[in-house]
Amino acid sequence: MTDKEKIELVSRYLCYVDSYIYKDMINVQNSVIRSPNTQPEDILKLYKARTRYEAFKEFSSDLEKILYEGYVKK
Repeated sequence: MTDKEKIELVSRYLCYVDSYIYKDMINVQNSVIRSPNTQPEDILKLYKARTRYEAFKEFSSDLEKILYEGYVKK
């Protein structure tokens, strides 16, 4: 496996994980919005999901900068 193929696999992995974490965050957000009896634990779950998503976005952005040496996709 060449380096280019490895970089492609890492990029594809980041894309799949991004969509998974985003969907999880949206599901938690929708459950909080639609629940008539929102508990403090539900708000903490939403905060956790959003924080996880933001941390992943920051990590993946930094990793892409490392892999592509500052290359910006259009």
